[in-house]
Amino acid sequence: MTRPQLIKTRCPHCGVFVAFTSDATLNSQSEVIAMSAKCANCSKKVLFFIECVSISEDTEREPAVFMHPSRNEREDIADIESLPAKIRSVYLEARGTHGGKHWRSACSNCRSTLEGVLKDIWPNGLDRPRNLSRQIRTLADNETLPQPLRELADAIREGGNLAAHLDDDDREPNQAVADAMIKLTDYFLGYVYTLPRMVSELTNELKSLNDSQNRKL
Repeated sequence: MTRPQLIKTRCPHCGVFVAFTSDATLNSQSEVIAMSAKCANCSKKVLFFIECVSISEDTEREPAVFMHPSRNEREDIADIESLPAKIRSVYLEARGTHGGKHWRSACSNCRSTLEGVLKDIWPNGLDRPRNLSRQIRTLADNETLPQPLRELADAIREGGNLAAHLDDDDREPNQAVADAMIKLTDYFLGYVYTLPRMVSELTNELKSLNDSQNRKL
């Protein structure tokens, strides 16, 4: 088995989804390939251990891939690849600056992500205030944002405000704030984009099963 050229996954160090390119094969025995690769975002090394699947085995089975350090945190809710392009770009920038421990930039980019989402879902014909707080209130009053999403949006807005202002009391975003902002933004993106798609897919599948059953009757 030849070693893979690329492994696409989320970096366990910075949390950004990247394509790892092998820079060294540490072991190429018959059963396991061990290789190291650098993250394109944070430049930290990751070790990969890939199970070798021989030609005589079931070729439909994908080889198992393990990495060190492993990712122990929860999986993202939002399907990043399916997000609108501009929103995906700024959210990935938030993830990248968070991984680089630039807490202020991460929080600011989370706020920008929120602004992009509100613009994307804004109802046609509804006047859009310039103020972000009023935008959230308007969408809540319009029932575009249910109460849980309004609270999520307000929390992200307030965290972004902290990043945007240099207060005299030396308050500024720290890692705890930035961690929470990334998670809340992920939740918000998941609720707005990913969960409705998943519900639609399940509904269509159930309808297909029901139609198939009715044809048999």
